[in-house]
Amino acid sequence: MVGFIARRAASAFVVLWLVASATFFLVEAAPGAPAALFQNPRVSPSSQRLLARALDLDRGIAHRYLLWLGAAARGDWGTSFTYGRPVSSVLREHLPATAALGFAALLVALLVGAPLGLGAGQRPGSKADLLVQTLAIAWHSAPQFWLALMAMLLFAHWIPLFPAGHLRSVGAESLSAGARAIDLLHHLTLPATVLGLSIAGSVCRLVRAKVIMLRDEKFVTAARAKGLPERRILFVHLLPLALTSIIQLFGVALPIVCGGVLVTEVVFSWPGLGRAAFLAVQSRDYPLVVGSTVLTTVAVVMGSFLADTIEAAVDPRLRHPPLR
Repeated sequence: MVGFIARRAASAFVVLWLVASATFFLVEAAPGAPAALFQNPRVSPSSQRLLARALDLDRGIAHRYLLWLGAAARGDWGTSFTYGRPVSSVLREHLPATAALGFAALLVALLVGAPLGLGAGQRPGSKADLLVQTLAIAWHSAPQFWLALMAMLLFAHWIPLFPAGHLRSVGAESLSAGARAIDLLHHLTLPATVLGLSIAGSVCRLVRAKVIMLRDEKFVTAARAKGLPERRILFVHLLPLALTSIIQLFGVALPIVCGGVLVTEVVFSWPGLGRAAFLAVQSRDYPLVVGSTVLTTVAVVMGSFLADTIEAAVDPRLRHPPLR
């Protein structure tokens, strides 16, 4: 197990370094790159030189990359052009909102997708199974922004049950702790449901496939031969094994969450990392763009690493590479 963790940690480090380096060089090569921001005819040459020296833009790209990589390894992602503060401080400020949205979305996906997958897997080929599969494909395929806009139109405009956006109501700071928590849940419900339904389709299809694979196993046949009711077989024998597939899905769902967070946060004006990255791209805040991209990569790589580690702890066969 120690060797497996070491191999996975090494590969995770390599992936993180490659993504961080690719992001740095893509930003440098993009039109309107950092060096071009200060090449303005209305700015005097002396001011351009001072700004370029302050941001190390007067040096070669290889030298800037090495300086950036060394600083990034120490947790220094530079200073945000927009906020005038260290990028790490800006990311810490927006991280809790994104973490709350992502956790709530994963919870919605599990609570919606797992029961539907269990029910559909018990009766493959039935009308109920066809309906569940159609819903799962529709949720998985529908564009995130369209789902968000339709949910906002239906539940915030036509039937005003939830707010149309933002993290909290105006004046929520003066409320008690319990009232602030209720206000946060009120604002969180709609974006978390929209994002969670996008993941619920994958959860549903994975659990359904696992149940269909397990329903004809010998231990299930033996349980039926003993006269155990189908409900007990489903929830006691099949559900725990089917939920082990959720560990596999966790490594796949986290990139979906990180990608969907950007769209969901922009549509609902949710003050998280996705919206901060979107505004940073619009304002050409390149240090914040690179920092938010690398932080998202860290979350995805760590999620995949944890999922692989837990799965290997459950199934010892995965700890050793296949022999050729």
